[in-house]
Amino acid sequence: MENPVINEDVIRKYLLGELPDSEREQIEMCLLVNDEFFHNLTTLEEMVEDELIDQYVSGELAGGERKKFEQRLLSSPECREKLYLARDLNEYESATVVDSQVNVPTHGFPTRWRALFAFRNLSSPLVGVLCVLLIAIVSVAWLFFRTRQLEAELGRLLTGQQSFPPEVRELTEQLNQLRARNEELAAKLRDSEAGRAHAEQEAASLASAGRQSRGTSDSNGRTASNNAASSRTGPSVIPLVLSMVSRSPENEPVKVLNLSPKVSRVQLYLNLEDIDSTDYDGFQIELKKRRDETLVRRISARSRARQKQLVVQLPSKLLAEGEYVIELNGLFNRGQSEPVGTYSFRVAPQK
Repeated sequence: MENPVINEDVIRKYLLGELPDSEREQIEMCLLVNDEFFHNLTTLEEMVEDELIDQYVSGELAGGERKKFEQRLLSSPECREKLYLARDLNEYESATVVDSQVNVPTHGFPTRWRALFAFRNLSSPLVGVLCVLLIAIVSVAWLFFRTRQLEAELGRLLTGQQSFPPEVRELTEQLNQLRARNEELAAKLRDSEAGRAHAEQEAASLASAGRQSRGTSDSNGRTASNNAASSRTGPSVIPLVLSMVSRSPENEPVKVLNLSPKVSRVQLYLNLEDIDSTDYDGFQIELKKRRDETLVRRISARSRARQKQLVVQLPSKLLAEGEYVIELNGLFNRGQSEPVGTYSFRVAPQK
């Protein structure tokens, strides 16, 4: 969006409410999105506002502009405080008798500062005290006005956030819908992969049972031929479903994973039992050898709603013969973790 041109005349009309609605809306929109434009406008706005107050106090502001000034600017507490200060200084200037023998050039100075030259007739210590007092009063007044002005601008910005064009709100809603749809499709894809792997496991089990049945009725030579053919066509990925180990693992049988040289990858399905996956930001999976607790692989997995299994794929070359344990930790609060459950299995060569 191109920034509108601003100058003293534009800001004067903006403060008095004489600016057309289209230009006013364009200026207010730029205030929300452009920090440099906001800084330039507020600086120029403060200068023009001080000039209007000087003209109002001195009587130079008349007619319709004076009425608009009273209706719009005097409704602001900050502007009223500035007006009172300017009026007091103006009255003090009128009541001060200036020594005619000392010529002090006042042409070109703002009206509110001319009263400062009245101090020249006083003694030096008193002049110093009055100068320090005046500077302190002006500084406190400026800080008060500036704080109130910043609070007003902040309120206007917060209010303006609710008045974005309908096109922006519509695009934001569409983006949120697309993100939700993307997450839903990703969840369906993961469920489909888990179902496919489970089907492959069942198919492998049925094929193994069929080969054993045929082996009992065929001759030794035919059985050997069938075994050789099945080994050539065996699956390259073998699945294994694991449940968490209970508090008395000695009473539970350990699942055995039979690996053959034809298997390139192992796909583990870790049942989450009664764990609510939404309680965690994700999970960390550590595969260790049971004998010496040597870390074999550490894997991170993201959690999703209604998740009942974690799927982990490993190269078969990482799994030598022996017993393994899987420690599952839940991640939360930006990196903190806590133990969730343990799984165990044993790897044995396929006979």
